[in-house]
Amino acid sequence: MICPKCKELGLKSILHDTGGMVTCMGFMPYYDEDGLYHCHDNNIHTNSYSCSNGHKIVQKSTGKCPNCNWGHDSASVEVY
Repeated sequence: MICPKCKELGLKSILHDTGGMVTCMGFMPYYDEDGLYHCHDNNIHTNSYSCSNGHKIVQKSTGKCPNCNWGHDSASVEVY
């Protein structure tokens, strides 16, 4: 992973993983009529990073279902 702000500015940097967390909502995976497994996990996975140039990055996403498009557009990245 590359710091988005440093990439935008043409700088090199080192990213340090500063931890993460996951919300804890229940969900119920299922098999559809064709026998395909679906996992629509609404829990939000948050990962934080610190850039050697002082930027802070927070990445959030939900799980992605392996057999449909659910959750595949859930990722967001914020840079401070």
